[in-house]
Amino acid sequence: MTALVHALAQAVDELPAGTGGFATQLVRTSVALIVVCVAAFWLVRYAAQRGLLGAQSRAKHLSVIDKIALDPRRSVHLVRVGKRVLVLGASDEGLRSLGELSLDELGLEGDGAPKEAADGRSPTKRSFVDVLRAKVEEKPPQ
Repeated sequence: MTALVHALAQAVDELPAGTGGFATQLVRTSVALIVVCVAAFWLVRYAAQRGLLGAQSRAKHLSVIDKIALDPRRSVHLVRVGKRVLVLGASDEGLRSLGELSLDELGLEGDGAPKEAADGRSPTKRSFVDVLRAKVEEKPPQ
């Protein structure tokens, strides 16, 4: 790409003075546009690699474990906050706390990773639907 820019710039410099004013301006404008586009591309790429665009989260104690869409405008999210897991409902009206779970109930470690079974073979992670069903079927304390 930079070779193309240099070739175009060289072609513009080699044009004799006073030759085709419109054609010269068109070529110079095109070269300037290409240079700006290449510079913008490299700047955005550099910023993305350094995490300067806000796309990457650097949160240590907060993470979204799972989410499920109920319809296009409503969803339920499991959010790990420290050693607690909040069940949040999201809709057009905002966020609402639907409940709280422990990491043990979900079969997760403190970092949100699945716990390993006692024999160290397979994780014992329960699905979100299973945990939600168990919570719904629980009888409230009286």
